[in-house]
Amino acid sequence: APGKPPAALNQLKELLGYPHKLKAQGLNLLLDETKFYLAVLSANKGRMVVREWLSESVGVVLERLDSYAEATRLIGSWGEEPRPFTVKQLLQSLKTTDPNLLSSLLRTAYLGYLPPPDLLNVAVARVRTLWSKGKQEDYLKEQQRLWDIQAALAAVKLVLTYGTERAKTMNQLDVDNQSKPYLCGCLLAVLEEAQRRASGRDINATIIDRFYSSVAAAPASHLTRLHNQALRAHVPKLRRQGKGYGEITDLIGNLMKTIGEKGGLPNVLPIQEQGEFGIGYWSQRVVFRKRKKPDPTETNTNEEVKS
Repeated sequence: APGKPPAALNQLKELLGYPHKLKAQGLNLLLDETKFYLAVLSANKGRMVVREWLSESVGVVLERLDSYAEATRLIGSWGEEPRPFTVKQLLQSLKTTDPNLLSSLLRTAYLGYLPPPDLLNVAVARVRTLWSKGKQEDYLKEQQRLWDIQAALAAVKLVLTYGTERAKTMNQLDVDNQSKPYLCGCLLAVLEEAQRRASGRDINATIIDRFYSSVAAAPASHLTRLHNQALRAHVPKLRRQGKGYGEITDLIGNLMKTIGEKGGLPNVLPIQEQGEFGIGYWSQRVVFRKRKKPDPTETNTNEEVKS
């Protein structure tokens, strides 16, 4: 309706917590006995056709939505509180109109079906494309790119963690995560941060623009080269200029040690592990970014740019 304010994330949080409040009061039957219906329509030769018809109790739907929201929740590019993504936001950020993905995601969100495996392939490919695109000079375009990357990684996280405890622990940097692909992603973010600090300015092009896809697919050869380059060219500048030399070297050392104890850098990562790699890189990168403040003269944020 005209003039109606958009829904806020805190309203969603309150809605999803409603069943727990009623159960605590012994009133959960109100939700269990109330039905929720959802019809999915599409055009077909001038007619509207019902493609999906979902019917379930409100209580069950809210529980399913809570699981879906938790699995898509991911920290923002500047360290904003982890937020979930709607089905529409995921598909728009992935630039896909596949009706099968839409139907499958609706079943996941409302009925608790497992996420479609094909979603992982689409999301991982989209992440590679967006990082390779490089930083955009226009502020709004850059915020949109970061929003799309966050949404694509939320889709990856949905497939990897739906219905598991990892859905909660991976919504931001998980310091207890011992997965080699995840740790390799964190290591790449630390090497990028070393390059940024050594440059002495906010550079447009970093190692990510040229090497993200290569490192995500084959960490052993590419990460080894970037690691050696950082120790030779970037880390010494941090010591001379007093720009967090100890922090960066400790992070690099600890990550390399942990990865080494688990067999060393992997030669090749399959799609699922490339997804973990992407989330690890994003989460570690955000730790560095949230210490910096965006330009206060800019009023646009990722929240305002969402599709």
